[in-house]
Amino acid sequence: MKNILTQKSRWILFGLSICIWPIFGQNNTSQSDFIEIEGYKYEYKLAGMNHLNEKNHVVIFESGLGEDLNSFNVVYDSLSKFTPVFAYSRSGLGNSEQNNVAPTPLNSAKLLQKLTKHLKLPEPYILVGHSWGGAIIRTYAGHFPTEVKGLIYVDPNDFMRNKEERDRKWLDLKIDPKVANEFIEDSFKVYLKEMMASGKIEEKSGILLELDETTKFHKRLVEDRQLGVEPEKPMVVFAGLKIPETVPPVPKGFVKPWKDDAEFFKVKNKDRVRHLTEWMLKLNDCELIFSTNASHYFHYEEPVLVIQGIQRIINLK
Repeated sequence: MKNILTQKSRWILFGLSICIWPIFGQNNTSQSDFIEIEGYKYEYKLAGMNHLNEKNHVVIFESGLGEDLNSFNVVYDSLSKFTPVFAYSRSGLGNSEQNNVAPTPLNSAKLLQKLTKHLKLPEPYILVGHSWGGAIIRTYAGHFPTEVKGLIYVDPNDFMRNKEERDRKWLDLKIDPKVANEFIEDSFKVYLKEMMASGKIEEKSGILLELDETTKFHKRLVEDRQLGVEPEKPMVVFAGLKIPETVPPVPKGFVKPWKDDAEFFKVKNKDRVRHLTEWMLKLNDCELIFSTNASHYFHYEEPVLVIQGIQRIINLK
């Protein structure tokens, strides 16, 4: 069964536990297929293999939390005209069957490796990850560095920050981090109950399993997240700084700990710029691109920039 919040409209956790946000999913523009690994069937699509050569490596897409293989459709379809592209739905997402393994970034990376080996996709790959997918491609590159040519992070989550670092935005807003984090967690639980009661999310869906895993993941110290070694690979990072015009209502019985939404997003963006800049300065051969015309779904709003970033990695010798 297709584990998706709705067919045309999805509610996602925007910016990793910041607020609930409605977005519109991209249409399915290419046909998918299935592959069986260890008794479970996984949905995937593969295109552009006729363009495979020493320069054009396979580009692999990792969608964000709860998203299926269609998340990158516009970018996927455009790239398939001149380079090989591969996308798939992780366990319990899209039309993929739910396996019996916890969806940690390491387990997801190992599943991806099994898929690519079974399909005999030649290495090295260019990995593209959105949001939670960023943690997965970082883990893949950290554990299988020889299989990776480059990394593209599309508005990645804070997989490189401990709780104290993530709480800086609350301190900048003069809000008690404990109060803010409890508001986020408790109000989101109410939202999930409403979604399950309405039948829009199944009680044991892949979305909920991934959400549970992200919560556990961010409670661990960075060194305990099994990210592997720091990959010495070229990378491009995209981050959306667009301030939303409207904010969804808070569940009944809850009060936001911040008073002004616009100020909240400004402080959040400032903290994000600071964090990503600090991260980039520790690495080599990296590009960091911000856009005030894009939000968390950067690849929906700025697909050309994402395509250009991937082309940069493709053109490297």
